[in-house]
Amino acid sequence: MHRIVLALALLLAASAPSAAQGKRVALVIGMGAYQHLSSLNNPVPDAKAIAAALKEHGFDVSEHYNLDRADLLDVLEAFKREATNAEVALIYYAGHGMEVEGKNVLAPTDMEIECENKTARRSVELEQLFAAAGNAPQQIVLLDACRNNPFPQCPSRGVNSGSGFRGLSLVGEPDRTLLIANATLSGSLAADGDPGAHSPFATALIKNFNEHPRLYFGDLLNKTAADVRIASRGSQIPEITARGGSPRICLDATGCGEGGAAPSPEGALTDPAAVAEARAMLTQLGYLGDASRGQGEDLLADAIKRFEAKTGLAADGKITPTLLAVLRATKIAGLPIPGKTGLVPVAPGSTEHEAGSTFKDCENCPDMVSVPAGRFLMGAAKSERGKQKSEDPQHEVTVGAPFAVSEYEITFDEWEACALEGGCTNYRPQDSGWGRGRRPVIYVSYDDAKAYVEWLRQKTGKPYRLPSEAEWEFAARGGTSTPYASGETLAPTQANFDASSAAGRSQAEYKGTTAEVGTFPPNPYGLYDMEGNVFEWVEDCWNPTHAGAPSDASPRGGDCTRRVVKGGAWYYEADYARPSARMSFPKGSRLNVIGFRVARPLE
Repeated sequence: MHRIVLALALLLAASAPSAAQGKRVALVIGMGAYQHLSSLNNPVPDAKAIAAALKEHGFDVSEHYNLDRADLLDVLEAFKREATNAEVALIYYAGHGMEVEGKNVLAPTDMEIECENKTARRSVELEQLFAAAGNAPQQIVLLDACRNNPFPQCPSRGVNSGSGFRGLSLVGEPDRTLLIANATLSGSLAADGDPGAHSPFATALIKNFNEHPRLYFGDLLNKTAADVRIASRGSQIPEITARGGSPRICLDATGCGEGGAAPSPEGALTDPAAVAEARAMLTQLGYLGDASRGQGEDLLADAIKRFEAKTGLAADGKITPTLLAVLRATKIAGLPIPGKTGLVPVAPGSTEHEAGSTFKDCENCPDMVSVPAGRFLMGAAKSERGKQKSEDPQHEVTVGAPFAVSEYEITFDEWEACALEGGCTNYRPQDSGWGRGRRPVIYVSYDDAKAYVEWLRQKTGKPYRLPSEAEWEFAARGGTSTPYASGETLAPTQANFDASSAAGRSQAEYKGTTAEVGTFPPNPYGLYDMEGNVFEWVEDCWNPTHAGAPSDASPRGGDCTRRVVKGGAWYYEADYARPSARMSFPKGSRLNVIGFRVARPLE
C-alpha cells in the first residue's frame, strides 16, 4: 500500500491576540503533475477543497497549482509580503515532500533526484515555506506531503534505508509554540487516496473543517486523527505532538469554543431504510437491546445520543448521514461495546487471521501472532510493587480492533535478511561477543527499528509499524491484570533478567547476556520475551506520566527526542520487566539492552 505523510504545525506568538481580529490570509499549493517524480492524483483536488473551506470561513486565499521551483519561490516571497500585515497566516501544501540526507524538502514539479549521490536537484527547503508566513502573530502551516514513492527510477529499497530518501521527518522547533499532526507516523508513508477522491487525512480534515469550525485546532486535530484511525482500521495512525502548549485558535473568524453559534444542524434522515440500518448497527454495537426492535422513537433517540457522546458527535439523537457514516466505520473497526469489560468479541472472519493464530507475510519476515481487541487498565495499581511515578495514573484503554505483534523480538537473522536486501541502511550492529542468529538484535536505535519496519512495508505491501506503548502493554499483559503476566512475581525460569539481588538468589541466576528468543515460556497470548531479555522500542514519544494519555491505544506525542522502551532487559531487575514499567532513551541510542518487535493491523 502506498502511503503519505501529512504534518500540520501551528505557530503562535506568546502574546498573540484573538483569531477573530485582523486580516486572515492563506496560501494554498497543490502539486501533482511532476516531470521527473511519480505523479499524484489528489493533491490538486485536495488543495482546492481546502481552499474552498478557508474562503468560506473568511480567509483571503491565494491558490497556486503545479509550480516549478522558480515559480514556487516567487509565490512564497509574494505571500511573505502579504502576510506581513496579517493577524493570521495559513499555508497549505499538498504534494511530494521528503527527508533527503537529514533535511526536509518540498518537491516542485521540476525537481530531480540522483540515486547514487542521494541528492535532490531543484528542491525547496521546508524552512522556506515556514518563512513565507512572515511576521504574522499567528501562523498555521499544513503539510500534506510524501504521497506514494516519489523515486520510481531508484532501486527499490526501504524508504528509511540506504537510498537516503524518506518521508518528512517530525517537524518542530523547540523555541516556538507548535502543534504538529502527522497523518501517519513520522518518516512513514500513507495512502494518497483513490483517483478522484481525497487523501484519507484530507477527507477527515475537510469534514471537521465543515462540521466543527469553532473547535480549537488541537481538539479538531484529535477528532481528525480518530476519524483516520477508524476509517483505516488502524493501518494509518496519526501522530499528534504539542510543544509549548496547544494554541487557542480555530477556523471560524467570529470566535472559538462553546460560546458562539453552533454550525447549522445536518438534515435528519427519516426514510425507513436509514432508520432500520441505524437501529441494527446500534443493536450490534450494544447501544440497543434486541428487545428494543419495534419500540418507540424515544428509546432509539436515547441510544443515538449515547453513541454520539461516546464518539464525540453532537448529541442530538438524530439519524443523519454523518451518524450513519460513523456507525458504519465503528462497526467495521470492531470498536468496543459500552459498559463491557475484558475482550471485545470480533465476528469470525472479520480479520485475515483469527485471534491467537500465527502467520508470516514472507519467508524472511518475522512470525506474527494475532492479538484480540479488548479493554484493559494501563499503568500500575497503587499497591503494585516496584511501581514508579511515571506509571501513574492507571487508566482504561480500548484496543478497538485486533492487530498482530511479532511472536519474538526481532533477531539478528531477521535484521541481516533486511540488510542483505539493501534495507536497514546496510547497518550491521555488533553483538557484544554473545553471538547472533536467534538472539535479539541489539545496538539498534529507534530510527534503526523504523528502517526495519519500512523494509517490511516495502517487501510485503503490509502496513508494518512499531507498536504503540498501549498496544505493547496490552499484548504483554496477555489478558491478565497482575504485575506480571505470570502472576504477582517473576522467577528466573520465566524470563531473562537480573535475579541475583532478589532475596535468597545467587549470582548464578544473573545470566549477564541476552538469550535466544523463545528460551522462556510465552505469555497467555503466545508472545515470547515480553518480560526481560531486551527493552523494546515502541512508537510513543516520552511523557513523564500517563496524564493526558489517549484512551484509544494510539501512540502519544511529547518529547520526541526520547522514545519509550518497555519490557526490561537482561541487565535489569524484575521490577523493570513488569508490563506497566516504562523507561525512555534518546531515540538515537544504540545499546546492548535495547531491541524491538513489530506490529501491524489486520485486514
